[in-house]
Amino acid sequence: MIKTLQRVWVPVITLVWFGFSEYAYCYLFCKRKLYDDLHHESTAIGLIVGTNIAMILICINWITLLIKGPGKLPLKVPPYNLNRYYKNGELFQKGVLDANDPAIDDSLTNFVDPPDFFQCNWQGLPYWCSHCESIKVLRSHHFSRLNICCPYMDHYCAYLGSLIGYDNYPYFVGVVICYEMWFLIVLVSLCCFASRIEDFSKRRILHPADIVTIIISGFWLVTVTVLFGSVLNMVAINELSIERLNMKRCNALKSKLGAMEQKPSFKTRFLLRKNQLSKTELQRYIDSYQRYMNVKHPQFSNVRVVIPLRDSDHPFNKGLFENLKQWCFRFPKFATPQDVVRYECDMISMSFKKKIQERIKDGEGHVFGSLSVTPVDYQSV
Repeated sequence: MIKTLQRVWVPVITLVWFGFSEYAYCYLFCKRKLYDDLHHESTAIGLIVGTNIAMILICINWITLLIKGPGKLPLKVPPYNLNRYYKNGELFQKGVLDANDPAIDDSLTNFVDPPDFFQCNWQGLPYWCSHCESIKVLRSHHFSRLNICCPYMDHYCAYLGSLIGYDNYPYFVGVVICYEMWFLIVLVSLCCFASRIEDFSKRRILHPADIVTIIISGFWLVTVTVLFGSVLNMVAINELSIERLNMKRCNALKSKLGAMEQKPSFKTRFLLRKNQLSKTELQRYIDSYQRYMNVKHPQFSNVRVVIPLRDSDHPFNKGLFENLKQWCFRFPKFATPQDVVRYECDMISMSFKKKIQERIKDGEGHVFGSLSVTPVDYQSV
């Protein structure tokens, strides 16, 4: 109930702020103070036009963002045919497999061939959505409110009342840029003329509405600037907000697990007692947040390796220009699930693929099939 109300009143508060700013800034400050009292007609008109253009652009991007929606998977992708790799992995670990010419089980005709690289859980299995009955390709996550798997799912924006994904991410960036312009114009102009408009009721103070506008604009200018910097950074390395958040959660849990394995301080014991998580539960959460990549072995045919990714790994970073193209241009038209799988593998940068293959040659990761797991039991999270 509370979350439902929050989805409504947060965007409503944003619209109320639009109305208040029209009154406090455009009317009280620009019209009455600059235009009427100080006779800065051109400055007042320019500020009114500039802030209203920014507001109109915010509304246009906001409405387009809501209409377009976050997008959904273009096709359902059935499970990967990993049984042969799993069987070969067992034999490979026992040293009884000719890794370059093994016997292959291709009896699963309804499955698709796995790409050379794909994101997976700690067992080496791709993430499976039981609601959509599809592998979560194209960096997608399931959003239960819309009952869809959203490709490039970034985050849910409470202020705009919409999930941000592949289809509407450019319009979200447009809203952020226009907000930055708006708050910057309002705050700078109010601060520049503050000393010349201190005549509220002849008490030599700013009008309360101007004071409120300065405080709110200053707070949100800092907030939006930080957000804009974060957006630029994530576009530069082609990373999603949800991916960054999961890495932070994983690192926090690893720190907590390390504190449990050592002699904990009083503060640490209090936090662990408060959270009431055992080592096994912590490890399970760590495994769910840790990023893994299932990779075809660079030296042995039909053997795959599951390798954990580091915080410094950015699999989809192809450079700023290519990253922008990936965000701004639409997916190609997919005819078959295999086309989707092939496209997702191509999304991963060549430099990252080479780096991962070198790490596999150096002994990192474990052979897929060496752990006790049934390949078709996909993780449905």
